[in-house]
Amino acid sequence: MITNRYDGVVLGSSALETSVANAEIIPTNQIIINFKLMNDQVCTISINGQTAVYVRANQGIEIPVVTSCKIVENGITFNWIGISG
Repeated sequence: MITNRYDGVVLGSSALETSVANAEIIPTNQIIINFKLMNDQVCTISINGQTAVYVRANQGIEIPVVTSCKIVENGITFNWIGISG
């Protein structure tokens, strides 16, 4: 855990993670600012409960504010980072 100059705490993966289909990535009751997710394989991702979108392998996604992120598929390797809001 790292504290940034805005007093938010930098959160994210401590190691490469592997998705469990439709499992929540964001810690419970957290708002993440400047969220970035990097995926190693093609997948679909649902952000903040919205319809899932296609993401190419190694494309990743950046969102200003996230309260929920789920990778639809099982077995996708990924990591994420952001600042607690």
